[in-house]
Amino acid sequence: MTLRGVHPWLRRASLTAVLAASALIESDRAHAAPCPSYTRSSAGNTRGCAVDAVSGVAPAKSELDKLLTRIAKGPSAWGSNPPTVSKIRSGCTAPTTLTPRFPCEILKAIAWQESLWCQFCAPTSPSDQKGKTSQTIISFDCGYGIMQVTSGMREGEQPSFDRQRVASDPAYNVAVGASILAQKWQATPCVGARDPGVIEHWYYALWAYNGFSFINSPNHPNYAPDRGSYDPKVDHPADYPYQERVLGLVEHPPNKLWQAVAVSYPDLADIARKPTALPEPRCASPTDCTQQRNVHRSLCTDDVVAETTPPPPPRTGAAGSAPVPVATGPESHDPPKAEPEVVNEVAHEVANAEPAQPTELAHAERSPTLIWGCAGGLSGAGVLLIAGALVWQWRRTRRP
Repeated sequence: MTLRGVHPWLRRASLTAVLAASALIESDRAHAAPCPSYTRSSAGNTRGCAVDAVSGVAPAKSELDKLLTRIAKGPSAWGSNPPTVSKIRSGCTAPTTLTPRFPCEILKAIAWQESLWCQFCAPTSPSDQKGKTSQTIISFDCGYGIMQVTSGMREGEQPSFDRQRVASDPAYNVAVGASILAQKWQATPCVGARDPGVIEHWYYALWAYNGFSFINSPNHPNYAPDRGSYDPKVDHPADYPYQERVLGLVEHPPNKLWQAVAVSYPDLADIARKPTALPEPRCASPTDCTQQRNVHRSLCTDDVVAETTPPPPPRTGAAGSAPVPVATGPESHDPPKAEPEVVNEVAHEVANAEPAQPTELAHAERSPTLIWGCAGGLSGAGVLLIAGALVWQWRRTRRP
């Protein structure tokens, strides 16, 4: 079919829409999210990535939302032959162990921070992978898929999980990422009462997921001392430590992919050079405790409670001043003390971890709304933009 014989306004509208879409697509290509795929066989693979990329089509965002919510329920929901995951501690002074469950907001935010919810996309790097059809995202340092699983994915490493499925199966990739996050929960000191159902209690585990090194300390001089919570629409991820980026995404979900939660933060004065147990996070900002907030139980748990204990009276000191004791229940208690062996393990990781920096995928958050989806298909935003151009042209031609 050609445009001949079509009503003049529709013909003009169609041409306008095509031109507008072309301009937007060209603009988008200049800012599109990068898709690295440093597959095992690539000449650009200099870090020993051990598994080749697998061809695949990225699931729709609605399907990924369901997938991430399901994985958050723990290993009983992970399907056949899931990765192994140990039980995790709950509580500080007299901890119990339980089967891991995760705040779905945390998993969704990590997955967005790591890959923009993409397991597969058309490669943009290295050069010998450009032009290939959609395949596994593999970062230059061997981070694979949605959760950018790096541990166990290099030559010579022998993880307990199936490395091929990490590259090929989005659900398995997220489950492995969740199991790694559970390990970080185990290896880090208490935050608050260490309740895995509370979003803010994962603060240290989030820090450790990217590397429990000083580069991710909220007190690092790289980060502005008066910064507010991270908002991906206006802030650059390099200006925030990793855990603040994830918590900022929880509070500012891209494209309203999940329900926003106004999270609270620890007081900077409570975070030592070698991190130790933290009292309940109550600060409304990563750098200022003048305003306070409740902590939040995940909205995806069976016992849905939006907020937990009420906030204490405002502290007299702001961030950077001496910490003021906070009541976390009927009585006030000193901050819980982590087990000595856990503190030693964390201190070792802080001292020896490589400096972690935002990945090339994370930098894509600063780009405008993408017309093309991560697998190269026309996204909903692109359809709406083109439809909008048609409507605009129709209204313009209908004016007297």
